[in-house]
Amino acid sequence: MVAHSHSVPVQINMEREGKDATSLEVERPPRIKVAVCATPWLSVPPSSYGGTEALIYDSLVNFHEQNVDYLLFTVGETRKNPTAEKLTGQISYHYERGQYDYIRNPDALFREAVHTIHFYKELEARIKNGERFSLVHQHQMFIGGLLAFGHRINLPHLVTMHGPIEDELTRDFLSSFEGEPGIYFAAISENQRRHFPELPWIRTVYNGVNPEMFPLSEDKMDFLLNIGRINPDKGQAHAVEVARTLGKTLIVAGNIEDQRYFDDQIAPYVTGRADLAG
Repeated sequence: MVAHSHSVPVQINMEREGKDATSLEVERPPRIKVAVCATPWLSVPPSSYGGTEALIYDSLVNFHEQNVDYLLFTVGETRKNPTAEKLTGQISYHYERGQYDYIRNPDALFREAVHTIHFYKELEARIKNGERFSLVHQHQMFIGGLLAFGHRINLPHLVTMHGPIEDELTRDFLSSFEGEPGIYFAAISENQRRHFPELPWIRTVYNGVNPEMFPLSEDKMDFLLNIGRINPDKGQAHAVEVARTLGKTLIVAGNIEDQRYFDDQIAPYVTGRADLAG
């Protein structure tokens, strides 16, 4: 084993009087605007690691065709990203650089809170200046949800749950949103919803893949690949077990989030390792 560190509906009316019955008149609803709060950790899209930020980017580049405008609140590095030209919406930020280097520090939640507070301050200022928004889409499942609840912005909030909600503390926190009007949750899997069916889930939206990034190749190399942050939630130990059972080489690519898990269940089977910066 080698280790490396929604669409806007289109209304179609058929006019039978004075027109051929087969003619269709397509009426597109007015454009809407969404305030999107990304994380303070990485740019959109990320330069390498960053599943949540990559998913945000893939959704935003399709918003224009879906009759949706947006304000993206992210980090300043997003504007310097070569792919930022594909982002047709407005981009704003508080932190110039992504804060991922501090994500394991005790003050990480405070950094996320500062980022989110500035998002709401900017949103309020824009609304007072006459900008109209239809929805707030939060991609921070805890602090984002908390401020959606406490800040009382008079807009519906959609909170996409990007992580597991299985531990007792998480469930206790999220239970505070039961019955709160105007706050809705999107799951990324049915399994995620089963752990807390009481939340006001609006829909399950599976993580998408941009097929342009993964062109089909009929010539395959004979190895298995696992990509994701290395911790028990992602199940790399199960991937190791599968690879050993099949007698296949396994490449594990991802940042080591749980060092003990890696040392105990992954490292004993590693035959080669490359630690990549950035």
